[in-house]
Amino acid sequence: FSNTFKEENTSDSVINENKNDLQKGLKKLNDLITLIKANKSEVVFIYPPNINFQQHYKDSISKNVGIEVEKITLKNNIPIWHFEKDSSFIKEMFQDPIHLNIKGSIIFSKKIGLKINEVLKKN
Repeated sequence: FSNTFKEENTSDSVINENKNDLQKGLKKLNDLITLIKANKSEVVFIYPPNINFQQHYKDSISKNVGIEVEKITLKNNIPIWHFEKDSSFIKEMFQDPIHLNIKGSIIFSKKIGLKINEVLKKN
């Protein structure tokens, strides 16, 4: 009985700890955005390529983080560049399901550079 009770408490404490970590992280993110904007710089959020996008975002923590980030970007009028479903990033460009290898990183960096150039040309 005491082991079951400990497991339940551990599970609840892990959930609460994750919520606390999420709230702390979101506060730091908001503080960072405020600092960047105070220094007259632009903020852009980038979702990198992810070969297992659907599976990764089924995870409730990832889903909650994504929802909160979307709220922050809307509130602060921050663009999001979505590369997470970019089909030009094939399995061979990943070292694991969510991290690009060197080849994938080079291609991703070039795509970000092109996107920055597009934005600069518009302004």
